[in-house]
Amino acid sequence: MEEKLKKIIFVFYLCFIYTPAYSEEKLQQFSGIKSDEQIEAPFGLKWGTSVADAEAMNLKINKIESKNEGNFYLVNNLSKSLIDIDRVYLNFGYNNKLWLIVAVSKNFENDPYGNQVLARYNELSNLLEIKYGKPESSHFLDNKMYKSKDEFIAGIYNGRSHYFSDFNKQEISVQLSLGANSYSSAFFKLRYENIELSNEFKKDKKHNESGAL
Repeated sequence: MEEKLKKIIFVFYLCFIYTPAYSEEKLQQFSGIKSDEQIEAPFGLKWGTSVADAEAMNLKINKIESKNEGNFYLVNNLSKSLIDIDRVYLNFGYNNKLWLIVAVSKNFENDPYGNQVLARYNELSNLLEIKYGKPESSHFLDNKMYKSKDEFIAGIYNGRSHYFSDFNKQEISVQLSLGANSYSSAFFKLRYENIELSNEFKKDKKHNESGAL
């Protein structure tokens, strides 16, 4: 009887130990991303790459003057992009490692209601959620000054309203947001940030600023 009880306890122990690992494996299969697999940078880029490496990829990059913001570049002829992206900026920090990617869309003109840009925002938000998980969104509309539906973009333009979603997964932060350059013209922006490399940038920036005092 005692021997039989020991066998039952041993079987229960094995089930307790191995069931979580099995569940995790199944979850990885559903997500398509392994727990130790790093999420790739967008647009065919690679986190931590140097300026020289980017040029070796036949990317046309032009440096932009940016006071105390590291090495900023405007990049062209990316191997992958979205059809409505107008320009993409890369920041290699102070240590020549790509840590920030910012993509700005073309302008969605003559649409004070924001119907076109909102439709695109929702499409991209759904796609990002598949890869990075459910976002934390903040969709604030100023209904005191801009009550009419045709004043949606006006609220964004004057900074009285804001519309963005933050995604975070495996040390990668992504923000999808709306911006405007007139009362009837808007755009969306994608900001990708590698958290580990971002911390290096902030540390280097602080060191750079202290050296200037």
